Amino acid sequence: MEDKDMCFIDPPWKYDDNGKLANTQLNYSLWNNNEDELDFIFKNIKTKYLFMWTTNSFVLNVMRSNHYDFIFKTIVTWVKQTDTAKLAYGMGSTFRNCTEQILIFTKKNESLHSALRNVIMAPSGERTIKPKEWEANIFKLFINKGFDKFSYIF
Repeated sequence: MEDKDMCFIDPPWKYDDNGKLANTQLNYSLWNNNEDELDFIFKNIKTKYLFMWTTNSFVLNVMRSNHYDFIFKTIVTWVKQTDTAKLAYGMGSTFRNCTEQILIFTKKNESLHSALRNVIMAPSGERTIKPKEWEANIFKLFINKGFDKFSYIF
């Protein structure tokens, strides 16, 4: 992969406790969620800033992986809502969650110096659809800082 200024990654996490039907209805492959796959991403991605989407269940997997030259900076929480602004709870395995996280890493020990908040209150769409308005604001932030090479991997 060529060098990028910023990269969003939305891994297709695999839940071991899902019924067989849930995983067979997808039109894409799921990760095995082992640390080797995450290590591979951190080792081979060439970007200054890495934004990795994860569900609550896999935060620890990401944090245990080898980050190589990346430095963990912060977490942004997306509180999923319905179209009427009520909390949109998923099925859950331990608890019924209504949040997802973006773990933010940098190649250098620097911050974004942004006025953006670390909580996203936005509707939950179809499976894997993220809050596009918030992501668009991140892209605008980077463009305003003079960055122009972006990537979105999922």
